[in-house]
Amino acid sequence: VEFPEFVQKKIEFRLLLQSCNKEHVPLDCLQDLDYYHSKIVEDSRSNILETVPDVSMAWINPLKTLIRNQPRHAHAIIHCLIVSDARFTSNNLFFYNLYLDRLKDQLHGLTTLENTLKRMTDLGELDKGAENILRRYSSCCKSVHEMLAAMDVQSLTAQSEIDETLMNLLYKVQNNPSGSFAKGSLYSALLAHPSLCLFKRFSDIETEYELGNSFKSLSEVSPSPKFFVPSESLLTRTCDKDRHSAWKLLYLYAREDHHILEDVVTTCVEFAQHGDLDKVIEILSCEEFSPLKVLVLLLAWPYCHTCDSAQTLLDSLWHRE
Repeated sequence: VEFPEFVQKKIEFRLLLQSCNKEHVPLDCLQDLDYYHSKIVEDSRSNILETVPDVSMAWINPLKTLIRNQPRHAHAIIHCLIVSDARFTSNNLFFYNLYLDRLKDQLHGLTTLENTLKRMTDLGELDKGAENILRRYSSCCKSVHEMLAAMDVQSLTAQSEIDETLMNLLYKVQNNPSGSFAKGSLYSALLAHPSLCLFKRFSDIETEYELGNSFKSLSEVSPSPKFFVPSESLLTRTCDKDRHSAWKLLYLYAREDHHILEDVVTTCVEFAQHGDLDKVIEILSCEEFSPLKVLVLLLAWPYCHTCDSAQTLLDSLWHRE
């Protein structure tokens, strides 16, 4: 006898709940989770959802305990409670944040252990408890890797909190190039997840970190840049003769959802409007931007109020051949 799909899902979920350690998740919480899952399954069967069932704040601690002690069970249960429906966005975030909070707790635990080791080293007491601390540190690293391989984070990638957490991960890797928290083991954990969204986000953050100066740090001179070139400093960097170095900045600028070529033209016209023709020529002297010369010449021409300025712009931007 083959059961209908919705019945199979309910049975599978109840078997998952049944295999949970009751010390980790109280019976009333298991019953609430079963009711929530039943509502999801029944509503998906009828394709009609009158009301989105509520999540309960009372679930947080039991589920966090389950994530800590039975991570595979926790992942399987939470995965069943995630619904790919826009109406469930806030509910999904509730479950995603359980992973994020647990990951942050683990990273905090790693920092505490690192500080303890450093203090023991400074006091010359490293031999006394170092082995135990290193064992705990290794266990904590393993837990972080398991979390990264299992956690559902698709809706979290738009939140700043996940970026802060990934940056913290990157710092840990940079400070521990070999050993329990090496970059290779972190990549392996990220790539073990069926979805690559977390790996891609981490790679983006790592790229920004390695490039060094982000656009945000440069724009502190001018917090609300009106143009592509918000300051003399940024202008200098953009027109750097070392184009590889210059494009590091341009890459980061493009990551801020700016259209580089459009903003180059806007900037040049703005400089021309203020009579700063040398800056216009400097920006367009870069080989990548030279095809924009004719367009800039046409748009900037009305701002050449003297014959000299018009001649300067024409000589610099118009190739008669």
